[in-house]
Amino acid sequence: MLRNPVAGRWEGPDVALTAVCSQEILEIDQPGEVHQQHFSARSERYRYILYRSGEEELYDHRYDPYEWFNLARDPGFARVKKDLNSKLVSLTGIH
Repeated sequence: MLRNPVAGRWEGPDVALTAVCSQEILEIDQPGEVHQQHFSARSERYRYILYRSGEEELYDHRYDPYEWFNLARDPGFARVKKDLNSKLVSLTGIH
């Protein structure tokens, strides 16, 4: 992909996972406990965020690239949110 981004073909996962903000003080290069993290799953079009409190955010980057409009409570996006949540859970092992 880096050598030839136009002709390259991505064969990895269809979401990128980010984990941030452990509540505990950690040693350098030591991961925090999974249940203490906030997670984000970013697909080509959407970003889904799951906070350790259970709160959620969902953004449609096609129409909202700066993430100003949280769609997590919009029933029209329930399927997208459920799909991204499922992918996030399968990648992290959280429930």
